Amino acid sequence: MKKIIYTIISLCLVATMTCSFASCVSEKKTDADKNQSVSQQEDTSKDDTSKQDTEESSKENNITQFSTVKDFVESDIIKSQIDSMKSQFESAGLSIDIYAEGDSTLVYEYKYSQQLPITDETKQALDQALESQRATFEMVLNSVSLAVGIDNPTCVIKYLNADGSEILVKEFKKQ
Repeated sequence: MKKIIYTIISLCLVATMTCSFASCVSEKKTDADKNQSVSQQEDTSKDDTSKQDTEESSKENNITQFSTVKDFVESDIIKSQIDSMKSQFESAGLSIDIYAEGDSTLVYEYKYSQQLPITDETKQALDQALESQRATFEMVLNSVSLAVGIDNPTCVIKYLNADGSEILVKEFKKQ
């Protein structure tokens, strides 16, 4: 039972850090939207055809900031967030790795520092805790979708035991 409680507390930390990760991307998008608005106001003196071309180009460049999920994960701002998350998770007995898989998948891989005895009850508790965080992961997917310009990103959450064996893998898709 103690291990289940430990696991659920770890998931709460995961959710908090995931929200932080997603809000960082959303904040960058908001700044881009403000810049776009200023650009559009400056364009009012141009003729309609030129204005329309400029707005479309500006919209593409400001909202779609990265060409791939890998570029997104490897960007300075996201690396900074990941580094912050890593140090916080280490104190909770977890290591975290966030990386891209393929063209549209963002992977969160959590690994326990101590081997946990895994039962069906533990897996079920982990699954339920992750499911309760679905809205958080959908927020991350929306941020990735906007930042990379893809319609169908996927977020995979992997929990690994200290020996590297999989405890649980759960996939979330953008709704």
